[in-house]
Amino acid sequence: WQIWNEPNIYPYWRPKEDAKAYAKLLFASAEAIKQRYPDKPVAAAGMAYFSQMPYTNNELMLKLLLDEGLAKRDLIVAYHPYTEEPEGDDVAARDFLGRVKFINNALRMHSIKQIWATEWGWSSYSGPKEMQAIIGTDGQADFTLRRLALMSGLDFDRSFLFNLADLPAMAGPRDQKYGLLDIDGKPKPVYHAMKNFFAVTGPRLEPRDPPEVEDMPKDLYSIAWTRADGKQLWMFWSASGRQLTLPGVDRASLHNPLTGEQRELEGEGNRLTVPLKSSLQLLVW
Repeated sequence: WQIWNEPNIYPYWRPKEDAKAYAKLLFASAEAIKQRYPDKPVAAAGMAYFSQMPYTNNELMLKLLLDEGLAKRDLIVAYHPYTEEPEGDDVAARDFLGRVKFINNALRMHSIKQIWATEWGWSSYSGPKEMQAIIGTDGQADFTLRRLALMSGLDFDRSFLFNLADLPAMAGPRDQKYGLLDIDGKPKPVYHAMKNFFAVTGPRLEPRDPPEVEDMPKDLYSIAWTRADGKQLWMFWSASGRQLTLPGVDRASLHNPLTGEQRELEGEGNRLTVPLKSSLQLLVW
């Protein structure tokens, strides 16, 4: 059970957001549900974005709910980390990473056991423009993969992509086109890209330190894992760099999940040169 949706913004709470009023609703509802279904998990509302409240100087509703006693209620805490681009609204500042780490660290310090990203994604809509740049179906696939890679290395217990399928015209132009499938149930590029991604990662990954890199551009994004088969998996991209060198690696498979393409790279003198793209690539060795 999840109680309400995005109460930190209008029109989901009217006439404007009210943390105390939502806390009253949340705590009473959670208590009633747990009395009737004691074994069922209960989640607080998925907060829009990072829980900013527009009419209250963008103060975070999650902070105010903690002040009201949220941490004592054994509830799943959730928010919807939408941003303009995968790396954030301010890409140079990598503000997506900064915001998530700030919020999740604060929640963990208050002993919150479960943090879920219950809604995120990008629309492939064609306009008119509505609170998201028009990026098309290929942009949707690219953005989703980069965000998926970033979120894999962050402190979320679960992550839910919005949406499985495009919606009918009852939704607005933007909201209609968030799906992995189109309105007829046919896979969009983002569906194939995610299928390619998971074919490389496998069902389970274990964290590891990123590899040593030479000639590293300042805007390199780097997330490292160990696959279930023991092989190293590196997720990476850079908008400015052209290539870099991995010392200690002489051979690896380079995967482009956007296209499904795979290349075998061979190094010289136990040093591997790896080409860079602005989209996600996966290196396995």
